[in-house]
Formats: sequence, structure tokens, C-alpha cells
Amino acid sequence: MGGKTSMHLPKKWWIGLPVLFGLAYFAQDALTPRLEDDLRAAILSRVARSPDAIDRPEVRVSGRDVVLAGISLSPDVKARLLTALGVETPARRIIDATQPLSRATPFVLRLERRGGKAIISGNVPPTGARERLRAEIAALGLEVSDSAAYADGAPQAFPELASFAVRRLAELDPASTTMTDATLAVSGEARSAADYDKALAALKASPFSASAVKVDVSPPRVSPYVFSAAARDGVISLSGHLPSDDLRKQVVAMAAAAGAGAAVSDAIQLGAGAPAGDFAG
Repeated sequence: MGGKTSMHLPKKWWIGLPVLFGLAYFAQDALTPRLEDDLRAAILSRVARSPDAIDRPEVRVSGRDVVLAGISLSPDVKARLLTALGVETPARRIIDATQPLSRATPFVLRLERRGGKAIISGNVPPTGARERLRAEIAALGLEVSDSAAYADGAPQAFPELASFAVRRLAELDPASTTMTDATLAVSGEARSAADYDKALAALKASPFSASAVKVDVSPPRVSPYVFSAAARDGVISLSGHLPSDDLRKQVVAMAAAAGAGAAVSDAIQLGAGAPAGDFAG
């Protein structure tokens, strides 16, 4: 005789529900931090693939809600990034808490060299300039330390001035170049006599106006410091080092006057480190 099969529940089956709910609650509570960490990592990974969108990004996650902070470098690039984050990550809601890029007045960029290390500080525009600067300096074989901050307000000639400044790091050590708006100040010590001539020639023939570039460059330091003048077979030969080009010209003129018509052979090179008082003009 067929009959229906019935399920019999214990009269006190409900007693186990709190335990079951408790287990589910604690399992979810233990799982949430891991999910949040995974979501945070996914957001940061995607932000890193759009370096022109947000500087110094910060991500806060609560459940599947995300707060994205930092400095907005480009509104258009950031908008595309936010759209991509909504599609490519499991975030439920993304709150844009980024701040607009500040304007630097004046806009200052400093490049320095100390031995095999170059230092970037001051301001850079959010137009890929940082990456270009780092690449140009690294091409000189220098280690790069970069503490520059993104800012708005760069001069129109920024790319040309910055590249011109980088090239001076190849010739001077120590070296310091400071761009202030559309002007550039270059100072330092030449690495060699050839580098001194090269740096001065480049600075004198720069593509910028004379008022835009200020120069304080010294010849390389020489030790021992030697200067010699010798007369033989009707020729006065000058060699060794002198501290300035003006003094070199004076010495050549004095040799010509003293030689009473003798030819003057000038092999003088400029060098720093002259003993005090021995080479007065």
C-alpha cells in the first residue's frame, strides 16, 4: 500500500538557527577584509595603468564602496579612468574625492648633479614631462632622485628649457640648474676643459633670449696648478692653466708686447684652484 513519505522535523529545530546565523555572520565578517583588500589592490592596479590621471592616489574601501582620493592631473583622463574602474572592477560605487591640481607661482624646476646622482625637485607639469626628464637624465648614466610635485602654470617653453638644462648636467659636476617660469639659471664646475668650452658655447648660443639664461660656470679644478712661459727660436710659448679667460687674454697681450714682435703660442687652458695671490689680474 503506497503512502506519502513525510519529513519529520524535531520539535525544537529552531534552537539551531542562532548558531547557524552566528556561523554565517562570523564567516562573512572574516571574509570582508579579504574582499576589501582584493578590491583595493584591483583599483590601485588599474589606477597605475593611467599615470596621467591621478597623482599620489589613495583608495579607501568599505564593502564594495570605494573612495578614490589624490590630485587630479587631467579631468578628461580621470573621467575615462573612473568609467573603466566601474566596468573592470567589482566596485559597486566609486566616490571621486580627488583635488584639482594647484597652480605654482612662480613655476620652479631644479635639476642638480652631485657625482653620479641627479636630483629633480620643484614643479613639473602633468604632461609626461616627469617621464621625459627622468629618461633624459638616465641616458647620461646618472642615478635619478625625483621629489618634484605636479603643478599647473608651466611656461610654454618648458620642454625646451628643461631639455637644455638636462644637457648641462653632462658637462658640469657639481651642477645646479633652476628654471623659474621662463628663465633659467645655470651654475657649476666643468668636468673638464673640453666640457667647460662646450658648456660656455652652448650657453652663449642658446635658443633663448640673453635675459632668459643666467650663467655662473667655472672651469674644472686643477691640481697641481702650473703655468709656464718660455721663449725659444723667436716664439713665446704659453702653457698650463689660468683661472679666467680675461686673465688669459691679458697674459697673451703682455707676452706679445714683451716679445718685441716674437710670435706667441697660446696653449693655456682655464682651470680653477689657482693659489691665492699668484694669479692676480
